[in-house]
Order: sequence, then C-alpha cells, then structure tokens
Amino acid sequence: MKSLSIYQIYYDDATRAGLDPLFIPLDNANNERPDWREYWPIRRFLLNNPLDENTYYGFFSPKFQAKTGLSGRTVVDFIEENEAEVYFFSPFVEQQAFFINIFEHGDANHAGLMDAMQQFVSSVGIAVDLRSLVCDFNNSIFSNYFVAKAKFWRKWLELGEHLFALSEAADNPLATRLNAPTDYHAQVGEVGLKVFMMERLATLMLICYQFSAKAYDPFAITRSGIPASRLDHEMRIANALKMAFLSTRDGRYIESFARFRNSVLAGLRLP
Repeated sequence: MKSLSIYQIYYDDATRAGLDPLFIPLDNANNERPDWREYWPIRRFLLNNPLDENTYYGFFSPKFQAKTGLSGRTVVDFIEENEAEVYFFSPFVEQQAFFINIFEHGDANHAGLMDAMQQFVSSVGIAVDLRSLVCDFNNSIFSNYFVAKAKFWRKWLELGEHLFALSEAADNPLATRLNAPTDYHAQVGEVGLKVFMMERLATLMLICYQFSAKAYDPFAITRSGIPASRLDHEMRIANALKMAFLSTRDGRYIESFARFRNSVLAGLRLP
C-alpha cells in the first residue's frame, strides 16, 4: 500500500463541510493572498513541512469533485492500482484533445499567456518553444489535480517560486503582465494571468523532465457540457494524431491534426 497525503483546501465552513472524507483538510480560511488562489496554501505547506521521499502528495481545490465527478476512494484506488511518480485527474477532455497543447489553450482563454509563459520558461533556463510543444491525454494537467512524489513537488515549488518572485518584484516589467487580471468565470471575477501560468507548471515538468506519469481516463471525468465535450469519436482521433507525432516526430501528423481540429470546430459553429 502506498503512502498517500492528499489534501483538500478549504476557505470557510461551507467549503470545509464539502470536503471528501478521504482527503486531509488544508486550512486557507485566512486567505492572506487571494490573488494567488490555490498556490498560496500549497506554497505555505511545502515551505513549512518536510516531505517524505516515499509519500505521494496532492493538493486539491474544494471544487475537485464538482469538476471531475471523482470521489476520494476513486482517486486512492487508481493510485494503488498503477505505478507512476505522478498521477493526474484532468477535467476538460475537449480542451486536451482539440488544442495542440495547454499553453495554446491558455492563450485562447487568457490573452497574452503564451508570450508571458515563454518569457518565464526562458528566464529559468528551459530551452523550449511552447508554441511547438504537443500535449496529449498523457501529459495535460488542469487545475493542479495531480498527486506526486516529493521530488516532483520540490521541482514544482522551485519553478513556482521563480514565478512568484517575478510576479512580486516591483521593478520587473514582466510583473505587470503576470498580475494583470483576466476574465475567468462571472461568479469568480478577475484572476491574474500568473494563476493560469502556475496551473500549467506540472504539464511543463512532464514535458521537460523525466517523471513517469499516469492519467485517469479523461473520458470518465465529468464533461463541461459544451458541444465539443460530447464529440468522443473526434476527440480520440485528434488525440491519436498528436500521439502519433510524439512517437514518430513526423510533422505530417500535426498538419493532419490541425486540419482535422479546425474542421471539427468549424462544424460546431455552423447554424
């Protein structure tokens, strides 16, 4: 049996009452830095608690069950039944399928994310062109819904603290862009670009570093309900084309993916 420490963040009595009983409550009731969303309580925990090398840690938002439809028991059983260093439970299957990577997805929803993220990765010495990266179901992590060993979290925190420092530096011209508000959901309001960049660090790590990972079947996770989320056949084709590229590095698969994706999405816009 694996050693698991999966935390779920709460902000008040209402969110605490809704926590999964198999997750450990993580108090963020004071919410000193709401501009950092979930990164603040995760950061506080990682900076102030020693991590055991053989333990798997996770930090889920209060909305985990609502976004994924998964219970704590399902999460624990999946981890126990599979061997990896990182396990993830990503919602939004259509976003994983129909965008070439989650950075393109982020830029489509939060203008300027791609350029800001490219500046960030260059500043930490990661030599990668984000526009050319290809993400499939095996490395697309949304909402920080992942459970990983201590060594993954240490590297994640190292990157996170660099982004944190860039955002907090008054004399850094990039800080203005990182803190600039973007539209999110009407009930939530504006959220800084830095938050959506932070949520993409885990995917960046899976692409750039050698960590074994196991994804929970994205088709078995709650759908968003938008028309694209019901196109299972088309999503599997789009994902297969990206997987074919990743295994062969033959650019024709990405050309086919782009044509297919564009055709599918154009069809959705027809009256």
